[in-house]
Amino acid sequence: MLDGHDFDSKKEKFEVLNKAIHLDLLLSYKDEGLNILVKELNNEIRNKDLISGRKRLIKTQIQVLICNLVRAQNTKNKWLALDRAKNRFTFNKNCRYKAQSLVTYKIVKVVDALVKAEYLFQHKGYSHENLGGYRTRIRCTDKLVKMLETQNITSHLIVHAETQECIILRSNKKAIPYEDNRHTNRMRRELTAYNNVLRNNLIHIPTVKDQTLFIKGEACYPFNNFQLFTVRSFNDDFSKGGRYYRNAVVTLPKAWRSRLRINNRPIVEIDFSAMHLILLYAYALKQDYWLSRDNETDPYLFGYSDILRVEYGFSDIDHKPIRKLIKSFFMYAINTKSKDEALKVLKHKQKSLWTQIEQIIIEKNVSCTVEDLLERFLIKHAPIKDHIFTNAGINLQNIDSRISEKVIFNFTKKNIPVYNLHDSNIAQTRYKTLLIKEMDFAYKSVMKEITGKDFVSPRTTNVHGGLLKDIADNEARCEMQIEYENYTKKNKTSLDREYQTLLNQHREVVGRKKNYYQALSLNVRTKNRKYW
Repeated sequence: MLDGHDFDSKKEKFEVLNKAIHLDLLLSYKDEGLNILVKELNNEIRNKDLISGRKRLIKTQIQVLICNLVRAQNTKNKWLALDRAKNRFTFNKNCRYKAQSLVTYKIVKVVDALVKAEYLFQHKGYSHENLGGYRTRIRCTDKLVKMLETQNITSHLIVHAETQECIILRSNKKAIPYEDNRHTNRMRRELTAYNNVLRNNLIHIPTVKDQTLFIKGEACYPFNNFQLFTVRSFNDDFSKGGRYYRNAVVTLPKAWRSRLRINNRPIVEIDFSAMHLILLYAYALKQDYWLSRDNETDPYLFGYSDILRVEYGFSDIDHKPIRKLIKSFFMYAINTKSKDEALKVLKHKQKSLWTQIEQIIIEKNVSCTVEDLLERFLIKHAPIKDHIFTNAGINLQNIDSRISEKVIFNFTKKNIPVYNLHDSNIAQTRYKTLLIKEMDFAYKSVMKEITGKDFVSPRTTNVHGGLLKDIADNEARCEMQIEYENYTKKNKTSLDREYQTLLNQHREVVGRKKNYYQALSLNVRTKNRKYW
């Protein structure tokens, strides 16, 4: 059987196939080229007696499958994970998360037919009572890739269903049903309007030409339309979690985010300083951290970054990795139940950073250990020490999501795109003053709701200012200086032509329908489909 890859060992096979992306049941494609391809594939597998059934149903399964395979082609290993279990495709038409899906168990039969017709490679999964299971993996053969290229089918024309659930409630990492109320309906309407604003604006990196950026094996740039769809995910109930996820801008590395342009205009990214640490003081003690600490510069570095130099003998260049490790420790600490557990996670996930700081301590002959620095941090924040190892992180996420919600809502009302990264926000540089004002207003409003007190303005950091002088990282600034000098050497006509090409591609996806996404309502009966 064709497998599409000669693996040298079982370990290599596992590592490659384990990075496959998963089948998305809510994708479609707005282009005539796909219709032609679907018709050709359907005719061939029918003529060869590889499949039977209703023609329209089978063509729909092929269309969804091709959309996912095109998406998989944008990853490094190009594999797509597919669950062959029948119960994965049998859901009620009023199922909240799959109500708009046209996929049935027939898609598995379509996969088998395309494998026999040599359009797909396949590694079948398995299910074991004690060992668990492993989903089937599929990918395009060269034969199918050539057909995709002939019809010019690319990922930028893939879209999500018009009505799909964007308010998700999870328990044990699985989406669970819930009943709508006034609160969830309001969140859904606001988030749907926000998704439409993002969809109608073009965000891109003009200096990247014919280059794909990968994060964890999946292409994170160029952005595709379906990658900008944003959802809110809650945990167990609507008082926990609630952050904004799935937007591809969140996965973009910081150095590349500074290169972004929205509608061909430079961007600014404003970040709340030490957000979760400040929120824990408010949540646990009803205390405004900044009110009595006007002179402090960095809560993660014991209040003052000079302490590392004066008391320990570290150089200024050592501050960045030490701060990063302490911040990581705090983030793990508020999501665990003991110090030992937090340290175990820290050493595992930040192993290279831990080793780097140990090496710095040896080279500088500093009379302390990494554990001593972490303990100093806990002593500095002794007032909240009893609240750190209590899994409070999920509650703090809900607070920062409420702050984000107010910022997003006020920008959406003005039809201005803003991209949320949990505790920071990206907008066009010309809206910098407005962004800081809205973030300040949102923070104070939510703090008032939680504590009943008036808080002072939060500290914010200008992560990217759209201007090279605003970028703190010298190396990144020099690299970008050269990049933008080369970029601006082109004449205005050339730059306008490149932007117009991108804009035309974007408009091809967006079309004339400005409010493409519609808020899902399970109270309105969807069109009955007999094969559900």
